[in-house]
Parts: sequence; structure tokens; C-alpha cells
Amino acid sequence: MNIIICDDNEILLQKEESVCKRYLESADVLLSYQESTQLYEKLLSERPEVDLFILDVEMPEVSGLDLKDLIAKLYEDTNIVFVTSHTGYMKEAFGKKVVGFLSRWEYEEKIGRFIDKIRNEKKQDRYIEIVDGRKTIQLSQRRILGISAQRVYTRVHYVEYYNADSNEIRLVDGVYRYSMQKWEECLDMNEFYKLNRSQIISFRYVQCITDEIEMVNGDIFRIPAGKKKVLREKYFNYICKRSFFE
Repeated sequence: MNIIICDDNEILLQKEESVCKRYLESADVLLSYQESTQLYEKLLSERPEVDLFILDVEMPEVSGLDLKDLIAKLYEDTNIVFVTSHTGYMKEAFGKKVVGFLSRWEYEEKIGRFIDKIRNEKKQDRYIEIVDGRKTIQLSQRRILGISAQRVYTRVHYVEYYNADSNEIRLVDGVYRYSMQKWEECLDMNEFYKLNRSQIISFRYVQCITDEIEMVNGDIFRIPAGKKKVLREKYFNYICKRSFFE
């Protein structure tokens, strides 16, 4: 798990870092920034993998709200917790990827709950390892929008970035010598559905279901007549499960 803290007050930054370390595991990485401009530039130039940002709201030059806007553009899967002495910023601070807003006097008591929750959600993600020729590739199941068969190959539509608020999505396609049967064996088919012999779709990226399925990227698939009831039941079960965990 990767965590970044940014607070322009050196004493408070050290305290926030010290409290966070109580909840870290050996493989976790914790980085701290007192200069918000430095963090802003690092995100723009490197876009490091980050599971949790802990941000002060009020900072000179680049505020926590500015960082929030940048993070929303750069990251599909991450979380933000704001820390401040002024709860008046709460309404303005909340938004996509913001999972919490803590006053400084409750930070020590409550930040651990956010770290544990995010860690548990991260563990729920499954990574699929594909051996394709001489290459071994790891794909996050959460980022697979769909899979289509192309003779002895399959094309994976992989989500690089998705913003549900603006419906902006960036996909990258990978072609692998991997059968549809193998995909069914390694995917959690409670989160996916095989529409026909040549198409698997992810429930995570379904926009709506009528007589057809519309995906968030605009793709539309016809639902075979004999599968409409079963598909709707499976999608309903997926939504219920996801709402419970998320």
C-alpha cells in the first residue's frame, strides 16, 4: 500500500506521519511532502502509484483542493482524506475520490480506519497473470472492461483511466494468445458475463441494460433472448454485493 501525506506545517506533518506508521505493513511505502508544489510537480511528471493521499486543505501556492482536482484527472483508483482545523471547507473539499474529512483533533483516532478499509479493498482486487510467449503480464481484474475473441487470440479492452463524473475513459487494448475458456477460468465470473462465444463484458463498466447492454465507453451489445433474465439477475446480484463492500 502506498500513502502520500502533504502538509505545509512541519510539526503537524511529522505527527501525521508518525500516526500513519502505526498501521503500516512491511511492504508499505509512506512519503511525506511539506511543499505542495513539489508534490504537484511529481504527480504531473511521474504519476506514482498511490492508494491514499492525506492532504491538508489550506496550503500556500497549491492548496489541497488544487491537488484534489489534479488527482481526479490523473488517477482512476485512489483515495483522498483531507485533514484541517477548519471544518468550513468540508462542502468544498468533498468530491470524486474523497473518502474522508478529518479535523486535526480526530485524526489520530480515525485515520487508521481509512487505512484498514482501503487495504481491505485493495486485497479484494485480483491480478491475473498471463504467460504470452516469452512475456508474463499481470492485469488487474478491476480494469478489464471486456474481452473479445479473434480466432486463436483474444483482445482485452483495459481501462487506463475512468472518471465516472465526466464519463471520460481511456482504454488500451492488448492482444493475447489466450482462449475464452481460459479467461472464464481465471476471472471472477460473478463480476463478468459471457454474452456469447466471442464476448465477455465486465459488470463494473456497464452503463445501462435494456434489451441491449451499453458500456461506459459507448459499446453496445445485443443480449441473446434466452439470456436476458439470467443476465439481469447476475447484474443485480453484482450491484448488491458491490454496494455492500464499497
